Amino acid sequence: RQVLEAGHLDLRIVAAVDSLISPATLNWLHQCHRLKTTAMPVGLMPGEACVMLAMARGGPQAQGHVLDAALGQEPASLWSGANSVGVGLGDVMSRVAQSARWQGEQARAWVISDHNGEVYRANEWGHALVRMQGAWPAASDPVVWFPAINFGDTGSAGPLIGACMALRAFERGHAPAGHAMVLASSEGEARAALV
Repeated sequence: RQVLEAGHLDLRIVAAVDSLISPATLNWLHQCHRLKTTAMPVGLMPGEACVMLAMARGGPQAQGHVLDAALGQEPASLWSGANSVGVGLGDVMSRVAQSARWQGEQARAWVISDHNGEVYRANEWGHALVRMQGAWPAASDPVVWFPAINFGDTGSAGPLIGACMALRAFERGHAPAGHAMVLASSEGEARAALV
């Protein structure tokens, strides 16, 4: 952020690249019982993505702005063997909810989440949403987009895809709310939310 705001660069590039479709990765996901198959109706569908944002000095104006962001940790990560009850995700969501304008009775919550169809991730999402509903009434009936439905699980590229989806929705006039909250959950402990 500091480098971008300083304006000393002629070209700024932010890239996110990830792939879960190599034969070795597919085999590993299958052995870990994480792939959605005909024999296993819940699980992830692997995807691959490369998203790059670039802006040249004197180029077009930004289509959107990051108003707020939060980083946190989930103590019951996928690899801990415990079920997530949404502690980390709920924490980062609550820290940016005000910037997303979730307060007030007329507030509309719009979430773009990288959750992917795995049972662990569904539990995390459900618990985090319940945690939010007490303090943020808009969380009782959110509009939720899951890019993995269209693109598969794109790993670390997923949150940037979510941000691009929000920008396009605003540009095309079909954004369901005035602000989008983009969520990211890693297989480890890291959790993030941005508005």
